[in-house]
Amino acid sequence: MKQSALLRKIRLDKQVTQKQLTQGICSRSSLATFESSKTANCLSSEFLLLFLDRLNVPVDEFVFHMQMNSEKNACLDQLSSYIKQRPMGEELRLLAERCYEKYDQSGDVFWLCYGFKASEMYQQQHRDPFCYQEFKAEMAADLQVLQDYLISVQNWGSFEFRVFGNIIQYLPTTYITTIFESLPEKIDLAYPPNRTLFLNLIVNMEIHFIEIGDFIAIRKILHESSPYFSYKNLHFKIISRFIGDLLVELETDQHTIKRYRYLKIYQEMGFDGYYETLMNFRQRQLKHHSD
Repeated sequence: MKQSALLRKIRLDKQVTQKQLTQGICSRSSLATFESSKTANCLSSEFLLLFLDRLNVPVDEFVFHMQMNSEKNACLDQLSSYIKQRPMGEELRLLAERCYEKYDQSGDVFWLCYGFKASEMYQQQHRDPFCYQEFKAEMAADLQVLQDYLISVQNWGSFEFRVFGNIIQYLPTTYITTIFESLPEKIDLAYPPNRTLFLNLIVNMEIHFIEIGDFIAIRKILHESSPYFSYKNLHFKIISRFIGDLLVELETDQHTIKRYRYLKIYQEMGFDGYYETLMNFRQRQLKHHSD
């Protein structure tokens, strides 16, 4: 999809007018010309990055959708709309079937990944209780294909990070740590969007290991990933510190809220939701690991 068409779609989906988007950045006519362009792109990268920031859209997500064809974007839009539905109906099962048909026809791992995800969401809705281990056993062949794909790709992009994020809870610890160790050779960490993807993946690994109680693995990740965090990526640095402090709390059984005072920075900056989410996660893990 062209940059201009994708930017317009995102703007309309978020119900942002051209005037609102361009205020303080450039003239509205510049954006209008860009969005209506049927030939080459005619907007500076500086303006595009400012627009994406105002729309709260990460650069890697924009690039990911730009690389998708219309059929794949339609699939992602459908999956996103079904997530918002409660309960999710038969449409989700049919979407999974269509994705698997596309995979059989094309061999494109995109369709396998989202067929798997749609199947998982459908089963989570219709199985009570949903058992991750049972679903993992049923989908073992698909998971193996996705694991082999991730190992084989020598230059990771946003799609590979999404695939990994979609299946991390089904992956063995040794596989996850292998990915962690090999990734710095598969991406250019000097490129800020790549570094953001990498740090987000590390945090997801840490959270996953806390949830499954693999404290040996999480200590390894915390130790080896610490050089990648800095005050230039403060949010990820804070989350990783939070996971480390939670690990200490779980291992020592010494519970005190005072050790998390640094999380107040989210409240001070007006992001109360982050603070509440992290504290709720802490309470769930303390309860889970004490049962």
